[in-house]
Amino acid sequence: MKTPICHVLLLLFPLLSLSFYVAEPSPFNITVDSPPSTPFNITRGSSLSASPNQISYWLSPSGIFAFGFYSLCHETSRYKVGIWITDTGRTPVWSAKSNSYEPIYDGSSLRLNHKGVFMLQRLGFKEEPLFSNEMERASYALMHDNDNFIIYNPNSLVIWQSFDYPTNTILSGQTLKTGKKLVFNYEVVMQENGNLVMYNEYDLYRWQS
Repeated sequence: MKTPICHVLLLLFPLLSLSFYVAEPSPFNITVDSPPSTPFNITRGSSLSASPNQISYWLSPSGIFAFGFYSLCHETSRYKVGIWITDTGRTPVWSAKSNSYEPIYDGSSLRLNHKGVFMLQRLGFKEEPLFSNEMERASYALMHDNDNFIIYNPNSLVIWQSFDYPTNTILSGQTLKTGKKLVFNYEVVMQENGNLVMYNEYDLYRWQS
């Protein structure tokens, strides 16, 4: 016995109605700015403490590099903020505020606050920005496996990176740009004319390219 065509249409009608309902665009167009979700992103509200009994660093995805508090000369009570290789010697390769001699002791902290600013709280001192206070507000940061610590805006565009501010080490993939310098017992400066010059503490050059 054949099913009347009207019965078939009645059976299909709810399905057709449902498909049209699902295909209809939502009247709400909501865009939420949020960083890509990875366990290694340093997001607003993240913090570190300078303490041998707490996690005092953020790792790169491979675990080879770390950014955070490292102890000076194996002294567990004095620190600097920087990047190091996570080998047995914990070799530092970059330091924040490298020209600052203010001490960082146990109990100090570092955080990416909810305004998007990395703030360093030295024990006994007023909280201060770790990087330039004029920098665009950060959405998140990441310690990369090439030893570059990068800060991003909500559109995942780079607003600051440690590769642009070398201290005493140049790493693979990093460039010593014009006007930048390396500082250790000597200063190595890339001059405006492209000449690489090494100076001693008396500003007398000892070597040039």
